[in-house]
Amino acid sequence: MADYDTESSDGSDEDSSSETDYGKSVQLLGSKQSSWAYILLSIKNSQNFDFYTVLTAAQQSFLCMDFSNAIKLFAVVFDQRINKQWLYTDDNSSVLLPNVKAKLLESQEMLTVSITRCCAVVLEESEQEHVDQLDLENIVELKQSLHAILMGYNKLGLETAVLLSQASAFYLGCKEYETALSLSERAVVLDPLLITAQEVHENICCHLVERWHFVMLNDKFRNSSYERAILRAIDQYSGDVSVCDVGCGSGLLSLIASKHPSCHRVYAVEKMSTMVDIAKKVFEENICPAEANKIKLINKMSSKMSIPSDLSKEAHILVTETFDAGLFGEGILPTLCHAWSKLLSQGEKTKSVVIPSSAKLYVQAIESEAILEESRLKPDVDLCDLQHTSVCIYSTVGMCTPDPYTTHDLKQLPGGYRTLSDPLMFMEVNFNDPKKLSELNNGKLQHFSLDITRSGRLDALAVWFSLCLLDDVEISTHTECNSCWEQAIFPVNSCSLKEKRSSLDTNAGDVLRVTQFVKGAQHCLSVTDIFRLGEASAVKRWLSSSGQQEKIEHESILTNSLEWCKKQIYCLSSGDIATLNDSSFHQAVGKTLREISHGQADFIHLNTGFSPFCLQALKMGYRHAWTTVHSPLHQVLTWKLGQENGTDLLALSLVQESEDYDLDTANRRRLDKNRSRLYKHVDGDTDDGGADAQREGRSTQCSGSELSEKCVLVLDVVDWHGRLVEDLSEKVARMRKCVLSYREARVVPHRVDVWAVLIDSEELLSRSRVVSNDRTLGYNIGKFVNRFSTRNHQSILLESLPHSKLCKPFKMFTLDLKRLVLNSTHHYQETESECKTSIYKPESVSHTSGTYCPSSTATCTYNALEACDHQSSVPLSGNGNNNNQTMSEKLSTRCHVETCDSKRQAHTQTNIAEPWSLHQDTQDGAEYARENSSLSGEGGCSLPKKLRRDSDGADDCENWGFNQSTNLTLDMTTPGTVTALVYWFDLHLSDQDTTTSTSSLASADTVKPMTDPGVSGSALPESGSVAISDEIVSDLSSHSTINSTNASLPVDPQTASPGLSCQSSASAPTSASSRHCLPISGPAGGDIPSVSSSQSLSTVSTLNPVHHWQQAAIMCDPGKPKSVVAQGDQLRLHCIMGSSAFRFWILD
Repeated sequence: MADYDTESSDGSDEDSSSETDYGKSVQLLGSKQSSWAYILLSIKNSQNFDFYTVLTAAQQSFLCMDFSNAIKLFAVVFDQRINKQWLYTDDNSSVLLPNVKAKLLESQEMLTVSITRCCAVVLEESEQEHVDQLDLENIVELKQSLHAILMGYNKLGLETAVLLSQASAFYLGCKEYETALSLSERAVVLDPLLITAQEVHENICCHLVERWHFVMLNDKFRNSSYERAILRAIDQYSGDVSVCDVGCGSGLLSLIASKHPSCHRVYAVEKMSTMVDIAKKVFEENICPAEANKIKLINKMSSKMSIPSDLSKEAHILVTETFDAGLFGEGILPTLCHAWSKLLSQGEKTKSVVIPSSAKLYVQAIESEAILEESRLKPDVDLCDLQHTSVCIYSTVGMCTPDPYTTHDLKQLPGGYRTLSDPLMFMEVNFNDPKKLSELNNGKLQHFSLDITRSGRLDALAVWFSLCLLDDVEISTHTECNSCWEQAIFPVNSCSLKEKRSSLDTNAGDVLRVTQFVKGAQHCLSVTDIFRLGEASAVKRWLSSSGQQEKIEHESILTNSLEWCKKQIYCLSSGDIATLNDSSFHQAVGKTLREISHGQADFIHLNTGFSPFCLQALKMGYRHAWTTVHSPLHQVLTWKLGQENGTDLLALSLVQESEDYDLDTANRRRLDKNRSRLYKHVDGDTDDGGADAQREGRSTQCSGSELSEKCVLVLDVVDWHGRLVEDLSEKVARMRKCVLSYREARVVPHRVDVWAVLIDSEELLSRSRVVSNDRTLGYNIGKFVNRFSTRNHQSILLESLPHSKLCKPFKMFTLDLKRLVLNSTHHYQETESECKTSIYKPESVSHTSGTYCPSSTATCTYNALEACDHQSSVPLSGNGNNNNQTMSEKLSTRCHVETCDSKRQAHTQTNIAEPWSLHQDTQDGAEYARENSSLSGEGGCSLPKKLRRDSDGADDCENWGFNQSTNLTLDMTTPGTVTALVYWFDLHLSDQDTTTSTSSLASADTVKPMTDPGVSGSALPESGSVAISDEIVSDLSSHSTINSTNASLPVDPQTASPGLSCQSSASAPTSASSRHCLPISGPAGGDIPSVSSSQSLSTVSTLNPVHHWQQAAIMCDPGKPKSVVAQGDQLRLHCIMGSSAFRFWILD
């Protein structure tokens, strides 16, 4: 840097002058400017602005909530003109001025928050159909600015894992997956224990490689069946054979074809660039250099391929497996129609072959309590005394586009299921018939009948298929075949029936009229009528009459939720339906609300989905209620229920976003206060009883005329999938301001306990990674695919998951929501003109030196935050109770990206990391270790020292906040290999709760009886419960092992074989009544015992099968050796809770 000029060799004078210039810069830009874009342009065009001026402008832009221009101004800091003049002490670019380095580190927190906020904006714009051109230009500028910032911090050696993880989340929102992956991997390397970096990285991995790839590659029977079919098809041709693998994925089928001596050329077609990179590495690993030119990778959609640009000539064989659970959902019809017209030969002598050659679809009517509870609102459900007879509420699945069906593995349905009909083969598709494929692709509507053979409640139609790969080589997706596919579940609802019925109960002899519509990737199946026993001849005549079939347009089967709303039918998500059907949970919350409602109080519900709790509170006598509505449909449904129950809708406030709670409650209470003063002025200060009565009457007529001194705050803590709700820490921070003006406030739940258990589960392992090369026929594929494996899994049903529990349940953490919400409020002053907030850097742990190196803590003073506090909606108080929250948590919005796994949505989330603190406690079956020094495990994992609480008991959130860490020593009760840690939550609703925890399986005392003792394996829950002895419960909880093969009912080959092609033969059942009953896989000897309904309602466990929640799991660190334990062994764990995510590591 030859043009660098300094007046002092030691830099002391430079530092002094720099500080002076910094003061001038603050004075120059201290006031908020009208346009930060104009300031940015002026700085870029000017030669007079120095480093401190630009940095101050970026900080001030951040404080004015102009996050986009803040990032652009931060990027100007790294402009070469400024770098050469202000950053370095001499020509060595690695030596920074000390004050410059401090300022850059200090500003990194603001930069991180700005990136997170802009990421949220990008995600919102990506969901819009039309994006403004100016917005697109702004996103391009943001990406360029962020690139310059990251390059600058990297060059200076100042980049952190938090900065890189949030930058990767931003690029993920921009759908630049490769850049996002590279940044997230760097973040994980910088800080392997930073939960935020892990969450973002797994989020990106789920986008790049869908989770079903792991299950499919682990299906050895499927892989070997395709191998036999491909090799046999090549043998049918003479000379050089070419094979086209459409949707090659990791390249397994292409590898199989290339190994045949007669195979001259393989075209591996894949549209996902990430999968193409994986396939390229797989081919290089498994093919010798002499045969490397056999395979040609093509990164595009097969529908855009042609001859000769992509294929030199027509392919002899086309192999594909682009099938979902409903067969057509991944677009197999348009794919093959294009292939037959452009890529394959239709000549009689040299006609090409498609593998699989054909498919048969089967349907069966079933009854399942689990499916019912997530598909429609049960008429007898108890919504805590709320009437709901005037509303029809269904799940969007089977009602609205684009969700015609959901998927389940029937043998793992909680509570089991019963079959109401025999399996019926209702459709056959020949993939080697181009004409028939074209007809299906253009749209086909057909009707068929399904005979009911057993009485029961009709809940759904279960559909599976069998693939004839070639000749007698078949695979089936039937639940008993344990394939990589689940079954397609089409829920049945009464609104699709020609004649509306209040009940879907059926009897043996009834006949269902089923309508099917197939077009492209659409596949709709709906029960349109139920003919009773005496009407069976009518439907048969209707089906046999030529040309007399009723024309039903497919739009009448699937439409959008707003169209259904016009018909007084309300469609909610499956999670909302399951929550509404959870009567036990509603009773528990209702009981708590009645207990703590002494006098008139306000009610605030921070809900994540549709909820009727606000109406229940108003019916109980609460003065005013606030709740979140996430769509116009939620608003209409809330009003409809309120009208049916005679609710005063003037006492109900519907808030669209959680950020609006503090503003809405403040405005409401300000209005109430003015009304109260008005009444006092009109009536005068008199003790006359009549005046008081008039005042009271006028108060009751006008909602909100009296200012309440009490409020009850209800928080949705756990989502349906079994994880803490996203942005929970940020939402709790927002709720603090809502309760500031109340003299008394109660939080429900006031405490959350996080429980866990270590399990050994081969099935869960196969969902997360490729287990071995043996599963992939000896080819080394897992080495490359497992790079995208994830440790977090949700929607786990522990009661039906095949597993062995290796220890007793133990409590990991306690989240004290009461202290988090209430303990900080009395420190906050609304008139503060200056707020000091401690900015924490995430603690870094060295894996090489074995020493704990906490990052420095910087304290920044932010001016004029109160002036723009209405935009941030987060009070930034400087009291000690709030120090566990970083600026990032208070101002950031977590990037929320949804991924789809075989029609089931899996939500992953990322957020800004927070500092960790350590937690210790004691529980049965787990000794919580108290470590005062760094611990080094076998894997070289060095852990931080325990942070002790001050002797005066000062609130530091170390063992009750959102960021905790603990070391545990567990006693192993069962031998096995530690596969995962499954966790769930105890929600303590009442702070008067003195009952013991309900989460320990050893404390359970009930099991669910079977509905029909004569039918093996098809247990359905009843309303009652049967007590069992403590000895049996103890044995089940400590040593129960769930094994799908032992608990499964054998399949009748005479009646079920048309839809089955299993890898192992099965004997026929001995009882005729048990035919076609597809059983649930349960624990050896019975179900996992549920929690007794007689226990206190003040504590709700998300593990209890009577509730709607599922569980979540964390897989063991794949980079560590497998932990094989024996009974009596002790295992040491290190567990971390960061905001709403968890991690654990095995020490020894």
